[in-house]
Amino acid sequence: RSTPIKSSAASDVYKRQLTSYGSPAEVTEVAMELCDEKAASRLINRALDAGVTFQVENIEDLNCCVDTATMKRVVSSVQGTLSDEALDTLTGCMDDEVFQTLLKKATSDQYAPATIMELVDCADEETFKTMVMKVTGCFDAEQLDILRDYLDQATIETLIEKSLQGKVRFAPQQIMEWLDFGISESLIEKMSLTAQGTFDANQAEELYDVLPDDTYLKIAKKHHLELHNEPIYELSLIHISEPTRPEPIS
Repeated sequence: RSTPIKSSAASDVYKRQLTSYGSPAEVTEVAMELCDEKAASRLINRALDAGVTFQVENIEDLNCCVDTATMKRVVSSVQGTLSDEALDTLTGCMDDEVFQTLLKKATSDQYAPATIMELVDCADEETFKTMVMKVTGCFDAEQLDILRDYLDQATIETLIEKSLQGKVRFAPQQIMEWLDFGISESLIEKMSLTAQGTFDANQAEELYDVLPDDTYLKIAKKHHLELHNEPIYELSLIHISEPTRPEPIS
């Protein structure tokens, strides 16, 4: 069986007792060239002991060549922030504990909604909520439908408000699902007034049953819905209290 050939530079660095190290990128390159996880892990651990601090751009390469225990050490002191591209690449490719540490240590405030959505099943609840609230731009209606299963109501309502301000429009069926979820009437009103599509009779009836009259009236006029002008009968006390008597027979 053939044995991976180490470059002479990598072999020389590994065999001698190092007293100084180069840049994090140089150390990472040597570790990769060793083509041996144990050897690479020893080298990286020695570099960490010597005070080398690795950057986020080294993480992907190191993750391919050192063991999990070493990666835990690397990410605990890593410097820099992960780009959307790097985060997309690393999601699902690292030990879960290492990945959670990396998210807490090296995330930025600049992630797009699509990048955040890739983390719904990977990031822990607290970290995910923090990243969601810092997202650039706003989530679309379909993304919010998914997030409903991962976030508390207060956070969801904040995100919906932001999306509405960003001109995101919701389909009538989506609005009815949010109504069932229990978000505030003010958000249902805003979503309904800008709905993408027309409410059917059953949806209009459900809106009428749960929303205040003035709110429903606004939505009804906007979407040409039935106004449900039910007559109101005013009865005096005498109508209520006086028993009904048959007319006398003449």
